[in-house]
Amino acid sequence: MTEPTDSPIGIEVNWSQNGFSAKLRSRLLSALDRFGATKIEQIGLDAERQVATHRAMTDAHLELLTAAASEVGSEIRNDPKLAQKALAAFARAERQTENIHGSVVAAIEDLRDHPASDVEQEDAPEVLDPDFMNRWETYAGGATAEAVRLKWGQILASEIREPGTFDLRTLRIVDELDRKTAVAFQTLCEGRIGGSVPNLLRNLSPVEISDLEEAGLIVAGPRFILPEAIDAPDGSRWWAFSNASVGILISQKNPPSLLEVVKGQVKLPVTTLTQAGRALSSIFSDNEDAAFRRLFEILDQDGVGAVKFGWVVDRTLVDKARPD
Repeated sequence: MTEPTDSPIGIEVNWSQNGFSAKLRSRLLSALDRFGATKIEQIGLDAERQVATHRAMTDAHLELLTAAASEVGSEIRNDPKLAQKALAAFARAERQTENIHGSVVAAIEDLRDHPASDVEQEDAPEVLDPDFMNRWETYAGGATAEAVRLKWGQILASEIREPGTFDLRTLRIVDELDRKTAVAFQTLCEGRIGGSVPNLLRNLSPVEISDLEEAGLIVAGPRFILPEAIDAPDGSRWWAFSNASVGILISQKNPPSLLEVVKGQVKLPVTTLTQAGRALSSIFSDNEDAAFRRLFEILDQDGVGAVKFGWVVDRTLVDKARPD
């Protein structure tokens, strides 16, 4: 696909400010072209997301109606039920178009508010997978509620950022989620660190956990993370649990009572996300640093210094006694 230019696309998006990579821009523009969104009238993305049927769609309807009337005019005149069916079909197509465009606008807003890095893998595709687009279009076409349009917009944005995040099975799982289970999963993901959630950060009932397992978003059964054992410069021994920027140290001499130590290794119970769960979690804000802060506060309840919190600098945790 040829590299897109910076020409207007009918929706106000500041490409240079967002710093999108060329391939990401190509994927977005190909999606807009597919759904006719390049012809949507200018709208304020900060205002309410109310997308009227654009002029091109109206013109297409008129042309289609004219052609249909010419082709089956006599049949419609002689069969009022057929005329009603034809009008219902056009109305349904118009609603689906409005739903899709509403979801596309939500995707653009999400990309604008959460721009991706301009560094991208060389083998990343320039267009989205047609099977994904076909299935996404089906689901987004039925998104009459604003919250549902937002969900499918976020999914499209996530797939544009990182193609292959949502496979067809995951799209089906997301479509079948009831609102209660979806809210429970979003709550769970507030404590997500990588592909799992420490059980100490779960704020869900056993019934909600069971629902998430049944929905295929989390793995049934106990799972554990085994933090890495390290030696501090003063000779003390710790277990380290961190991501690329922040983490905690757990004392080997006096570990918190909330954690189990088996054969000299501390075990941190976690709830693991499935592939579908990891994909769906990508539409939520990244709260890993906040999750580490919460985990530190829970483990450090007795205040005896058995846990330290800090930032990772050159593979060394810089101690910070308590978070700001």
